[in-house]
Amino acid sequence: MQIADGIFLIASGNLGVSLTHSHDCNAYALRCGEEYILIDSGVGIETERIIEVLKSDGIPLERVRRLFLTHYHLDHSGGAARLRDLLGLEVWAGPITAPVLRVGDEEAISLAAAKRAGVYPVDVKFHACPEANAFQPAISFAIGDAQIMPIAAPGHSRDMICFLIHQPNRTLLFPGDTIFYGGRISLQDAHDCDVPAYCSSIRMLAKIEFEMMFPGHGLWSLAAAQRHVREAMTFVDRLLLPPNL
Repeated sequence: MQIADGIFLIASGNLGVSLTHSHDCNAYALRCGEEYILIDSGVGIETERIIEVLKSDGIPLERVRRLFLTHYHLDHSGGAARLRDLLGLEVWAGPITAPVLRVGDEEAISLAAAKRAGVYPVDVKFHACPEANAFQPAISFAIGDAQIMPIAAPGHSRDMICFLIHQPNRTLLFPGDTIFYGGRISLQDAHDCDVPAYCSSIRMLAKIEFEMMFPGHGLWSLAAAQRHVREAMTFVDRLLLPPNL
């Protein structure tokens, strides 16, 4: 589903627009010159539906070459291994996520706790992707016409990465589960959810210039997207927490 020039929503579950499996996050495809990159992979259930979305959007599968993950929670990383198998992708993640993904560590991503709480069915699996590569935050790299900067933003989880992407005439933020439309956040009862780190990450994002924002759930913003971080800062500046998603 194209939502802006060269930007496609390829997965979205019940916290989005119900494009694919109900547990999927918002996952995106971005055209970078002649290549497409994917950002996040969905939960890993019915991943073939994501392939069908790519096809329906007219995206040549042979030009989809890399998958970048914002963090290791199942709804964002669970489909990485299957997408790699289906498309022959390179899979890239931050230095905390990559080793977890290589071995499919369900405790690290709080999946075992989520199953016990009834968030996921007990038979859901976190499929290891032994080929996962690690990039380093704060070191930018170019793909086609895009300059990509991974930014560490712990809080929702300790491994959270935002992607700040500069393309001709626009700057995009893919914040994962750090910030959402309206300045909302996502705090969970998970072992690595960290309130002070979360507030520090919001303050950090408030200093960054970008026009468009494509979060891990809910609505995206195609113009003046910094307003959502400013809304969160109205709480953080008073030592309060923004509303939870």
